[in-house]
Amino acid sequence: MHVGFSLPQYGAMSDQLDKLAGFARQAEELGADSLWVGDRVLAGVNPRVGYMGTDTIPWQLRTMLDPFVALSVAASVTERVLLGTSTLIAPWYSPLLLARSLTGVDVVSGGRLIPGLGTGWSPEEYQGVGVPWQERGARLDECLEVLEAVWTTEPVARHEGRHYAFPAAHIGPKPLQRPRPPIYLSGFAPASQRRAARRADGVLPVAVPETARSGSCRPPPSASSGWRRRCRPPCPPR
Repeated sequence: MHVGFSLPQYGAMSDQLDKLAGFARQAEELGADSLWVGDRVLAGVNPRVGYMGTDTIPWQLRTMLDPFVALSVAASVTERVLLGTSTLIAPWYSPLLLARSLTGVDVVSGGRLIPGLGTGWSPEEYQGVGVPWQERGARLDECLEVLEAVWTTEPVARHEGRHYAFPAAHIGPKPLQRPRPPIYLSGFAPASQRRAARRADGVLPVAVPETARSGSCRPPPSASSGWRRRCRPPCPPR
């Protein structure tokens, strides 16, 4: 059995982000096989879609360190553990910039990246980054095409897609993993599951404790640090 942990980029550790490097180093020393990050840009006060079927977003997701910063820090202090994203919201990013950031993590880590991609669940976050919510699936599909081309061909052929376009170009460096890092996909909707079956090298599952469904894991009006230590996020942010 392989054991992985979420890096302390959010939740109860969000006020101790300077301890992330020490966490990653110690996790590897204790035998962890992988370390993971999530991707959030905001938590709506009155969200149209709440977290895991609730009508709100838990306090643990109100603050989150940039995933590429967290992965870079972890890569710099570890040598063996795999470094994954669960889940990076790919439609928020230009595919070329996403490819560059992911490639950088793979290179500086010595080929330990597991890019886990998905579409997310928050319309407010799509509004915040200026990407239409209705285009999330199509943008992810096109992003996967661009990542494949950038990572496996040189020079990279001209791309004229529905959402992105660029000329034929030399794009480097390439990831250390060949032909490319394994791509994992997440998603609950039938379309997401079909995409994962067609295009993914792996799937990012999630188990949801009953406390998450009921919304019972919420801070009282004057939450103490002790309560926050006891009430952890139900799963890695998606």
